[in-house]
Amino acid sequence: MKYKKSYIVLLTVMSILIISLCGCSSNPIIPGTNPNPDVNPENSEVSYIEVTSSASTMQTGETMQFVVKGYNSDSEQVIIDKSKIILWKRTVTGVACPACVYDDSSVKPTSNSLTTTFSSSIAATFHIAAYYKENAGADVISDFKTIQVTSKVKTIYDINSK
Repeated sequence: MKYKKSYIVLLTVMSILIISLCGCSSNPIIPGTNPNPDVNPENSEVSYIEVTSSASTMQTGETMQFVVKGYNSDSEQVIIDKSKIILWKRTVTGVACPACVYDDSSVKPTSNSLTTTFSSSIAATFHIAAYYKENAGADVISDFKTIQVTSKVKTIYDINSK
């Protein structure tokens, strides 16, 4: 019986190591490519922006990349200048102390980028937002994507470690 327990523990640990070393993840990170189109349409004025990601859920300890894209009034994607992304921000819901979560989660970079990377060691519902401002006199345009962060599933070893 002792032999079977150690074999199961060894197999579980090896599986976890292989998965983590392979970089296998249920939430792949979007490649670091330019999300702008190659050519601007004739109407290149940004009417709205959209924040996108590869998934709407992730586990604690993982990272996910978010991308912002700009669209004109005809819903055609337009080229946006990354220096006009004035802020990437995260807000949280579903926890007793929202202010306490900010030390355990991050958004990097926080401006001047068409992409940002989010990570959290706390399970909660987060809203990742981008803020775009064309020029000093223009209104700020914003959008957000909601992401559900869940706790990692415990292994047999974690449960029976005593």
